[in-house]
Amino acid sequence: MQIDALENQGCDPIFVESASGRNLARPKLEAALEALRPGDTLVVWRLSRLARSVKHIIAVSDFLQAHQIGLKVLDQAIDTTTPAGRLFFHIIAAFDEFQREIIAENTVAGLKAAQQRGKTLGRPRKLDEAQIGAALEMLTFQEMSVEDVAAYFGVSHMTVRRNFLLDKKRDAAPSWAVSSNTEKG
Repeated sequence: MQIDALENQGCDPIFVESASGRNLARPKLEAALEALRPGDTLVVWRLSRLARSVKHIIAVSDFLQAHQIGLKVLDQAIDTTTPAGRLFFHIIAAFDEFQREIIAENTVAGLKAAQQRGKTLGRPRKLDEAQIGAALEMLTFQEMSVEDVAAYFGVSHMTVRRNFLLDKKRDAAPSWAVSSNTEKG
């Protein structure tokens, strides 16, 4: 949808960032900024696609303005080539950051409430306590390899390693390395 909107505006080239927006390393954004020249306009589908904080959005805006490059935000009808567009840009940036923070707070509150109600969060365990005990015996007393134990239970070798906190170079679990019930695996 976003790429279609950019193509409909005649944008070329189009830079697509596949990393998380919270990731500080944004190689495609950097490449897009390097490709821009004075008089060009950076077009983004939505302001939140450009950056995740007001501070970063303002930094990008300042860079664009210093290099005489416009910014157009399609979904929010922002065009920083005008004074009113720049004002609207800063207001929308603040609201976008506020909305992300509220969503994050609500998510954390929801997870805490679910835990307090006794809900188990995360993926279901692949091995139950009896299987973990049997796997430990196989590793220590029968001297089976991690891969053989994993195949026996129909799980990956990493599931076995996580359950016993094994080093990848070791096949035997010391008795003190059994994971707690709260760890997912």
